[in-house]
Amino acid sequence: MSDSPWKHPLAAARRQLLGIIASGLLAAGVLILWKYGTDAESASLYGSICLRLGLVLGAIWLAFPQILQIWIKRPSGTTLLIGAGILALIAYPKSAIVMVPIIAILLGLNFITWLKKPLK
Repeated sequence: MSDSPWKHPLAAARRQLLGIIASGLLAAGVLILWKYGTDAESASLYGSICLRLGLVLGAIWLAFPQILQIWIKRPSGTTLLIGAGILALIAYPKSAIVMVPIIAILLGLNFITWLKKPLK
């Protein structure tokens, strides 16, 4: 683990688990849509949900080392608020009028704290 970009001992296991879950969701989505087709509404709904979640988790799996480095370098409270704001924006797209300025302010404050942090 000394040559890995992250220091936490369970980071590799978490990334592997994330990849397994993403692959399972993609396989389940394809299987549901292949077996039941798009004619059945509930099967189409569950199949597309599995595919979308699998794609998003797959993208997170690919970017996991970079996400972990950002998480370590930033203040945890600010990162948590920015992540919650982005998730709220994804869940409720009509709230963009309120959420985008809030996320922009948090990102600006995060950038200012990063500028003031002394170099090591």
